Amino acid sequence: MATSHPPWRRSWNARSRSQPRKRPVCALQKAADGFRALRDLTKARDTQRWLKANGITIEALEDYLEANILISKFKDKLTKSAPKKLTASKAVKDTVRRIAYQSWLATAMK
Repeated sequence: MATSHPPWRRSWNARSRSQPRKRPVCALQKAADGFRALRDLTKARDTQRWLKANGITIEALEDYLEANILISKFKDKLTKSAPKKLTASKAVKDTVRRIAYQSWLATAMK
């Protein structure tokens, strides 16, 4: 049985099939779906046109999405160390995640 590529990647064959993916396909597909929805890219053809118009390759998009997945997971990890009362509401939790990551990043970049 042939392996099916995610819809946003079906026409792209530049990357070798033997090259391992850094993130599971389901996480990457979910991120790609969100990316497309935010930009109203409902068809694969729309996505291909948008990428070409913006000078972005599929590889660059995939790397961008993978980085955002990892950053989100890291923010979740940082947030777990915050007191529960600081993360009671979604808005406050999102703010704590952003500030914790910015603080860590500022320290890491020194």
